[in-house]
Amino acid sequence: IENPMVRYGALTVHAAFALTALTIGPFQFLASIRRRWPSIHRRIGTLYVLCCMGGGLSGLVLASSTTAGPIGVAGFGSAMATCFDGYSTEARVAREGFDRLPGVAA
Repeated sequence: IENPMVRYGALTVHAAFALTALTIGPFQFLASIRRRWPSIHRRIGTLYVLCCMGGGLSGLVLASSTTAGPIGVAGFGSAMATCFDGYSTEARVAREGFDRLPGVAA
């Protein structure tokens, strides 16, 4: 049984975004990059969030046409929606600064 969205390249887009995010993501944890090159850290972070959001959106497209039945649609769809929401929150935190968010002790 074939997912019709694969024909339209949704799987390729999803895989490309995910591979890029998984490749560059660990560099965000390197303190040496954050300290020495904060602009590179921000650019990597921006690219990471964009790739995660693109992967999440393309994952939603794939989930909507999965052949795994309604439980598969619900499972894959909620996983991708959660990822998309989490990374949009991450982008907001990066923009506003962690210490200026409500509920965060200084």
